[in-house]
Order: sequence, then C-alpha cells, then structure tokens
Amino acid sequence: MNKIFFKVYVIILLALTSCSTEPIEEAIDSKYKLASWTVNLPVDLNNDGISSLNLLDEITCSNDEVLVFNTQGNVLSNNAFNPEISIVFDKFTKNYQFNVECDVEGNIGLAANYTLSGDKIIFNNNMATIKGDKLIMIFKKAVNVYSKDFTQVLEEKDLTLVYHKQ
Repeated sequence: MNKIFFKVYVIILLALTSCSTEPIEEAIDSKYKLASWTVNLPVDLNNDGISSLNLLDEITCSNDEVLVFNTQGNVLSNNAFNPEISIVFDKFTKNYQFNVECDVEGNIGLAANYTLSGDKIIFNNNMATIKGDKLIMIFKKAVNVYSKDFTQVLEEKDLTLVYHKQ
C-alpha cells in the first residue's frame, strides 16, 4: 500500500512541477535569431580584406539559432550555434589566430523556463537584456586565449551574443 501511495505522490508532484501551459504575468511571445557572436577581437577569417568583430560574418558555419519565447514562460531552440573555436595569441607577431571548426555532428537544442523583469530576461542561469528589437547576452570571461603552444591561458575574453527579433 505504501508503494502505491508513494507512486501516486510522485506522479502528482511531477504534474505540479512540470512546464506550465498557463500564461505567466510578465512574458514575451517572440523569436530572436542569433545575429552576432563576438569576443571583441577584429578578425578576417574569410580573407576578404575586411575585418569584423562579428565571427558570424567571417566563417561559413551554419547559423540557424533562433530562441523562441512563449507566454507560458518557456524558451526553446532546436539549433544552437556551437562551433569549436580556439584563439591563440602570438607574442612575437602580436597577432591573434583563430581556429574554427563547424559543428557537423548534429543539432544542440535548448528548452528552459525563463523569467522576465522589465528589460531583463533570465534563462539557463544566464541573464539577457532586451533593447528594442535586440536581445543581448554577455558571458563574462567565457573564451580563453591561449599561448601558441596551448600551455597557458593568456587572456579571458567576454563572449557577447546579439539576437535580432524576427
């Protein structure tokens, strides 16, 4: 009898704590497409003679990342932009060298709850700011810059993601 009671209790608990289908008080119903991925270093990876801070302008990796926010307090994405990126600083030439490998192994998805307060939105323990038609996320010290032989981390750069409302 105790096992049956426990199973019923667990089912009720799961039902009460699962994703809500009811609208929340402060919510958005919008889609935001990733438009900029920067570590604040100008780079010309596509060798067109024009440097850009936005890595998306310089690489051929597919970028289909769209964050979908709904009024039930959920954010979803089926195609997270996830290339392997390493940055090396050459002390002799004083140049940064980027190595980018596009993710070809499949899609990375995201499903999380979010909270919205004014122009701040929090999901996956990260805070973003909504400014007009842009959603901006800054990850402090998220990208390492290595020595040429990869034995030392010389710098830690902030990663800034900018999404445009669709």
